[in-house]
Amino acid sequence: GYNIIVACGGDGTIREVVNGIYKTKATLAILPFGTSNDFAKHLGINSLHKSAVTLFEGEKKKIDLGEVYLISHGKKRKILFCSTSGIGFDGRLLKLNRSKYFLLVKRVLKNISYPLFGMFLVFFYKSNEIELKVKGRKIKTKLFMLNANFVKSMSGMKVTPHAGINNGVFDIFM
Repeated sequence: GYNIIVACGGDGTIREVVNGIYKTKATLAILPFGTSNDFAKHLGINSLHKSAVTLFEGEKKKIDLGEVYLISHGKKRKILFCSTSGIGFDGRLLKLNRSKYFLLVKRVLKNISYPLFGMFLVFFYKSNEIELKVKGRKIKTKLFMLNANFVKSMSGMKVTPHAGINNGVFDIFM
């Protein structure tokens, strides 16, 4: 295999690449071509120039990975994440990426597209009934949004200011 795999995109692309190279010896490198590039920014990679310099002169860092299981049509699939993983409102907002109209608007508005569409969506979104299991205890509640974060910001909004990508924990935002 290859020693270095370069993800050219944003957080979603990075997640896909991480899932592809997990359990290999390859190193992940990032060219931040995404919308908000939260993971790259958390690493201090906030421009293509900085990314290129880091690619050739940077040092390797081990990162934490979160693990979620998606059950769809009776099939269970493991998905790894290194930035953020959300359910509820956040998941619904990201589902807009399936819309050609939203993708077109996202190309024009760039990093303000998520907060802008989020302000519109908040008036129509209804909380879901969920069951959380925490340390063997079941909690049934209505949930607007839950995020497990390794990064400080989501689309530029600092929601978990103490989060870290290699401290062994993720920060929860509800």
